[in-house]
Amino acid sequence: MPDSLTRPLVSLTNLSAWQRNCRGFRRKRANLEDDIKLYHSAAFPDVIFLQEAGAFAMLQNYKSFSDLEEDTAGASSKLKPAVTTVVMRNLTAIHHETFADAASAVHVLVELTPTRKRDTARMFVFDV
Repeated sequence: MPDSLTRPLVSLTNLSAWQRNCRGFRRKRANLEDDIKLYHSAAFPDVIFLQEAGAFAMLQNYKSFSDLEEDTAGASSKLKPAVTTVVMRNLTAIHHETFADAASAVHVLVELTPTRKRDTARMFVFDV
């Protein structure tokens, strides 16, 4: 089992994050859901970064944010998600569009804002 699945990548103010290179999310969705339930049944990861998703990633209790790239494998070109960030539904997340040129890497920028008014700290997570 890769280390990124058994321990949090980031732990800032009780925020935990995982990273996984899917190489096709559809085939590995059940494995990811099992890993979440098995390793962190008491505290699910707040943010999960998925690379090479290839399909829109949807997980129970999570919101999904994706950046698309052109799929040139088939005869017709279509857009598919390259990187996806999924955020726990109880967190307030804002997806920020970044206007980069077409030659830049696909990415997702998400701002996590506090759920209580008295908290002022915000966190930006960047998935490349």
